Amino acid sequence: MKTKHLLTAFLCALLGLAAPNLLAQSTQGTILGVVIDATGANVPGATVTVKNEGTNAVRTVTTDDSGNYRVAGLEAGFYQVTVGSTGFKTFSQTRIDVATAQIKRIDARLEVGDVATVMTVEGGTSQVETETATLSNIKTSRDFAQLPLSVFGRAWANVTNVTAGIQSTGGYIVNGARGTANNFTADGISVNDMIGSRNTANGFSGDIETFQEIKILTSNSSAEYGQVAQFAAVSKQGTNTPHGSLYWGNFNSAFSSRSWADQAPVSFTNHNMFATTGGGPVVIPKLYDGRNRTFIFGSYSGARYRVGNRVFQTVPTAAMRQGNFSALTGLINVVDPLNNRTPFPNNTLPSSRLSPVATTLQNLIYPDPNQPGQGAFGMTQNHYADPGGAYNSNVYSIRGDHQISSNNQLYVRLGRTATNGDTYAGALKDGWGTQGVRSNIPAVSLVISDTHTFSPNLVNELKLGLNRTFAQNRDYNFGVDVLSQLGIVGINNPSNDPAIAGMPQFTFGGAIGVAASGNRNFTYTGQNTYQIIDNMSWFKGRHSVKFGVDIRRMQVNNQNIPVSIRGSYSFDDRLSGLGYSNFLLGFPTGATRGIARPNAYPRGTYYGFYIQDDFRLHPRITLNYGIRYEYQTPWVEKFDRMFTFDPNTGSMVTAGSTIPGDLVPSVAATLPIRTAAESGLPVRSLMATDANNFSPRIGLAIRPFGDATTVVRLGYGIYTQVWPGSLGLNATGGPWQSTESFILEDANTPTIRFPDPFRTTSSFAGIQSISGVSGRFPNERTQQWNASIGRQILGMAVDIAYVGTRGLNIPYTEDLNLLRPSTTPFSAARRPFPRFNAASLIQTGGSSTYHGMTIQADRRMSRGVWFNVNYTWAKGLTDTSFNDYSSGAQQNQYERFLERADDPSIRRQQLRFSYVLDVPIGRGHRVLGNIPRALDHVLGGWQFAGITTMLTGARLSPSYSNADPAFTNQFSGRPDRIGNGNFDSGIMRDSIKNRIPIFDASAFTVPATGRGFYGNSARLVLTGPGQAVWNAGIHKNWRFAEDRAQFQFRWELFNAFNRPNFNNPNLNIQSGAFGLVTTAGAGRTMLFGGRIDF
Repeated sequence: MKTKHLLTAFLCALLGLAAPNLLAQSTQGTILGVVIDATGANVPGATVTVKNEGTNAVRTVTTDDSGNYRVAGLEAGFYQVTVGSTGFKTFSQTRIDVATAQIKRIDARLEVGDVATVMTVEGGTSQVETETATLSNIKTSRDFAQLPLSVFGRAWANVTNVTAGIQSTGGYIVNGARGTANNFTADGISVNDMIGSRNTANGFSGDIETFQEIKILTSNSSAEYGQVAQFAAVSKQGTNTPHGSLYWGNFNSAFSSRSWADQAPVSFTNHNMFATTGGGPVVIPKLYDGRNRTFIFGSYSGARYRVGNRVFQTVPTAAMRQGNFSALTGLINVVDPLNNRTPFPNNTLPSSRLSPVATTLQNLIYPDPNQPGQGAFGMTQNHYADPGGAYNSNVYSIRGDHQISSNNQLYVRLGRTATNGDTYAGALKDGWGTQGVRSNIPAVSLVISDTHTFSPNLVNELKLGLNRTFAQNRDYNFGVDVLSQLGIVGINNPSNDPAIAGMPQFTFGGAIGVAASGNRNFTYTGQNTYQIIDNMSWFKGRHSVKFGVDIRRMQVNNQNIPVSIRGSYSFDDRLSGLGYSNFLLGFPTGATRGIARPNAYPRGTYYGFYIQDDFRLHPRITLNYGIRYEYQTPWVEKFDRMFTFDPNTGSMVTAGSTIPGDLVPSVAATLPIRTAAESGLPVRSLMATDANNFSPRIGLAIRPFGDATTVVRLGYGIYTQVWPGSLGLNATGGPWQSTESFILEDANTPTIRFPDPFRTTSSFAGIQSISGVSGRFPNERTQQWNASIGRQILGMAVDIAYVGTRGLNIPYTEDLNLLRPSTTPFSAARRPFPRFNAASLIQTGGSSTYHGMTIQADRRMSRGVWFNVNYTWAKGLTDTSFNDYSSGAQQNQYERFLERADDPSIRRQQLRFSYVLDVPIGRGHRVLGNIPRALDHVLGGWQFAGITTMLTGARLSPSYSNADPAFTNQFSGRPDRIGNGNFDSGIMRDSIKNRIPIFDASAFTVPATGRGFYGNSARLVLTGPGQAVWNAGIHKNWRFAEDRAQFQFRWELFNAFNRPNFNNPNLNIQSGAFGLVTTAGAGRTMLFGGRIDF
């Protein structure tokens, strides 16, 4: 989409949503302000009372000599502020919504008069953040309850993604901070996946009905926060008024439209979602009355998802399965690698040459094609299947709040995910294929929070937390014995272990990428995070100081049985000219077998300390400055089963001062192994600590007009990323496991053969792969800065911001055994470490740069209108990845500057908006406001809601296969670029609909094997299709029980206009389908549901 189109759409959306108005960490927040009289003079000594309107909890302070006051330690909710002083009328403002970690300014102007006279103002507070340089957005329970989320589940991300600066096409990239730089908390406690340093599959340890709001800090958060971006959820609590909800929704394929690519009827889907919540004061008749003191709130949610799970794939034709490739004559010539590459007559393999391993495997897993294939070979996606799948979910949460005294509040919340499980069959016969999986991810979280007010100027918040996640994953047909049926030699299973006896992995590259057999075996991972947080707030004069500590003990327990213990075999177009003919001849071009390592138990500890001061330089200017220090112990393993690779000696290095006695015997006997003590590395962690992680933050918030409607912000900060558990977990194999690789050295000689692929016919033998982490591995660091203007306009909080982000010390993976480009033919003996296959070392040194402009307009419900509209223009450059923690060079690791390019996770432009519009017809409205109640049940209570997402296309890289131009044994990469490669984007959609490639194949050529250098194309030079998705809801509300409750009928439409949103095309210039888009996202789907709120 063109820039002017998205900007026009943004302005139209903003004006359209505003039109009705023109017509008519610490999770706790703060209320502050200044009290003045009618002349503008400050009023010192005034009494300010802040009351929680739900629980009646009260805090009282007095204004200082300058008339200023500040009340901290407030849980998210609605408050009343009352200001009184002798000789003045009492000022009162109600329905002040204080959000998570929000600083809300409530200034009071007192008029001369009797203090018994109360002047009351309801609501009307500004939503603009006026006191800090932080950019943020808040998603409330209303967003989650009223907006159309997804037919696949009512996930929080559907709403939080509608935030300026968030890129969510792969992970969550927030204003240029990498996907591993986010911090996810529930009630202030970490709910991160510590292994990947991301969100867990269980989100915030509760259903969306559990949470009152989620606040997203998108830029320049204060020193109180580690990581760069914050996703902070706060749970609902009980109040004096009992309240709750019931929800049920159903999505059924009977009301769905076919996807653009589908020629068959819509795949079956039936999804039931349900939830209930409730809370109030704890009242035990005649025993205990907890009103104003003790409260409880609980929730349950569940899902039952049954789906056909439509899959498109490429399978061999019946003729191909018999060795007959005559249909490809003139396109692909099949030759005999055992007879000087002589073409097989009629492009057909003799039946006597077909491998029994191959014929058994293909009869076991491959169905016949059931639809015409696409592409130059007529093979692409010639089969579709609805293999079926099921997802079940059961999530519980309960929270109790108790006011111990007027100065001490306590709450406890327990969240439990009992079931979060998938069962999906693969798309090949009998459930085989890469889609097949059986998994479950249960979890438990606990938070205990105590807030103590020692004095009006000193408030302490203490939190204790536990987050525990368990994940089990295995292949769909785990336990079925395939190994004995295939008759492959070299995989031993004397104990009949089902993990070994299962389906080996067969993968196909080259011109015709036939569907793979599978890619899973069995894994189990348990994660425990124990956490203690303490935040102290102290106010003195013009200073508002906050300091605290965050300590986390992290544990990982892991069992990982890789598919390689069954054998893994790859096939490409070398040897016979086609990967599938190699398969039938029994000639893999690569083979791997392995031995699983023992269970692993990585452990680590994190310490964070900070001090932050909001200093009032001037009544209109606040300086935010602070510093955070973070120290993380390098990961260690409970039994010291850790290893790395020492490039100085070419040896494996094991933790400890002696060689362990439980290594794989063949590995210990044949490979060089040294101890950490011998190599001069830290004995347990093998990685040096990084004690230099000081992170300063500074910001300036200027209110040029002295009120809460306009602010100018400037901010800068440095942030430290944590070491994820993957660093420790990936260091627990090595000599305790075996991964033996057999590769094809000569493209014309089949040295790997069935049925005994691990007995080579040349002098080359199978070798191990090795990996490690550099002994000096400083934490990744991020610098971020912003300049923004916020203004309250027509009931909207409008923010316009520039954000810059710079990432340093980004991890990347380098294969130390990869030969440099050369005209000398590849030989394994030329490798620097010939005893190993790959020698991968993770080290730091990558970088990224991001520049973005965001425009956001946010309006809370007022006069029946509520919306968020945001536009982001962004450019992100990196030589690694914005999304992956550590990635290797796509092509040339020895000239990393050539890898620097746009990142596919950063879309150049995006426009998102969400809205809820009450139709102003019926009782209580301007139109037909006095109609009879019976007629109002028909005409009144209508509501429209929606989420719209518009994105420009992703950046993509062309590729080739079956050539090794640099003689490095890399048979794929980027081609030579001799033209632009992109056709006119204005005709892209028409080209796709007419089955015409959207990229120019003549702009690229395959580099010649052995020329001594790689293809000259830069990375990510192509732009794929954009997206525009309209999700809409039509609701009808009925009030009952004397307007204390409401029933809502919901009709939700996803992709409401049934617009094809095309997926990315094939990118292999040799595939015959280069640039051809063959699939698209789902067609229009509908969800019908209802909810009761009381």
